[in-house]
Amino acid sequence: MPYAATVTRTRRSARQTRVWTYTVTETGVTLATDEFSIEAPRHGRVESYRSVLTPGDGTATTVDPELGTATTTKDIYEHGAAAATASNQAVATRYDATVSTLYGRSGANGTTGTTGNIVTTIVISEGY
Repeated sequence: MPYAATVTRTRRSARQTRVWTYTVTETGVTLATDEFSIEAPRHGRVESYRSVLTPGDGTATTVDPELGTATTTKDIYEHGAAAATASNQAVATRYDATVSTLYGRSGANGTTGTTGNIVTTIVISEGY
């Protein structure tokens, strides 16, 4: 199965702040560089970031996610240590982007076969 990523976005308001939850479902992940994009607020704060790997028939056992304002940068979020479940519930990383598209990579460590499926949940508060 070739690589595919689907993104769902939901919005809720909390104390006059819009909070966006993105659920990214990646299937057929084969490379650490497989990438997804999300339409996010230009100014915001990453409240939490969680990636969960369900291994496939390949060699992947961990993910090492990152998020940035361009395809080659990881200027907003970088997990820092690979794990089967990479989770940081208290990221609180502020960003100020000139565009509303953010790019993420799960960074699966397997490169042979189909490494599996990865579900990533990103929560972003809109504003400064």
